[in-house]
Amino acid sequence: MSLTIAQIEATKQEFKENIARSGLSLDDLALVLNTTPDVIAQSIAMHPRRIEDNWIIRNFF
Repeated sequence: MSLTIAQIEATKQEFKENIARSGLSLDDLALVLNTTPDVIAQSIAMHPRRIEDNWIIRNFF
């Protein structure tokens, strides 16, 4: 399933808001999800290494 440009932007914003609301740093989030801050940052930018990375982060919140 492909997202529209509007959906991509909305998802990026949702990720940023949820991370800010959580009070977790990218390092903290990576530790909790057993990954690296780089993977988290790429997913937030909607350029995940693996397609499931975005879903894992989204489901965490």
